[in-house]
Amino acid sequence: VCVFVCLSLHVTKPSRNILLDPMRREVVFVVLVAIQAVQPAGGASGARGEQVPAVPGSGSDSDRGSGGGHGDEEYTQAPADWTNVTLHGTEHLTEAEIEDKRQQVLLKGYKAHFRIKRAEQVKAAEAIWEKPKYEQRYDVAKALIDEMFRVLKASQQKLKDVDLRSLPPIPDKDPDTLEALLKVWENTPFFGDLLLRLPDQVHRMVDGHHVRIGLLEWAVQVCIQSTLFSSEPAHGQQLQLMQQEARLVDPDPNYVNPFTDIALEEARRKQVPKPWRSRTRIKRQPRLVGGRHLEL
Repeated sequence: VCVFVCLSLHVTKPSRNILLDPMRREVVFVVLVAIQAVQPAGGASGARGEQVPAVPGSGSDSDRGSGGGHGDEEYTQAPADWTNVTLHGTEHLTEAEIEDKRQQVLLKGYKAHFRIKRAEQVKAAEAIWEKPKYEQRYDVAKALIDEMFRVLKASQQKLKDVDLRSLPPIPDKDPDTLEALLKVWENTPFFGDLLLRLPDQVHRMVDGHHVRIGLLEWAVQVCIQSTLFSSEPAHGQQLQLMQQEARLVDPDPNYVNPFTDIALEEARRKQVPKPWRSRTRIKRQPRLVGGRHLEL
């Protein structure tokens, strides 16, 4: 299901010149893919109630769902409120054992929520990549990335005096810290989705920008230190690819991003079929030999 979403209402605040320039007004509308029958936290409601991706923590989304998991059941969809945990059979457990079990349930619930959110973010990045014009992709990505860095900067301020290594996997007893962490965990890989799929556009917004590079390095480290990313290989792998593309680490010698303009042009060139050359036999005509006309 594709829904048209006005960025100024549901995703972020585009620059004023985008809204006023009639030649670029179409950029304000971006096609994002909504996941039917799922209510992912972080989605903003459209005009008809559809759920669409948004910058986590930008004010247009809810960072938490509503409803929770229980025990060891497998989550096939995100629980309505993963922060609402009810434990049973804990009469003979110590307080430390009860807290450990509660953290396991919390982490399991948030992982289910996070998987759905990540699927939504990937679809959003792919929808932007499919826009036909470079300028369209650039303007939409810029509006999102500007908001992402604003959210990450605010989270960094909230977490500057927090010893992250001493925190439990889900520090739900400190709501402010948890809120800041969730915004980092959810915005950092979303930035990676855009960087990996729109490298030429996103590099223009980040390369040489020392404040943004430093903020990105900090956000990646916050993610790497978390149990959420360390216990999920797929999430960790995406961070590694993002670090290589952003040159936060030395890239693997075999690393190639197939979404760069150069790589895409090379792929298109290889797909162009070679012109077919006719091998029709040319009928020979009579020719003059030694000044005499020979009849064949």
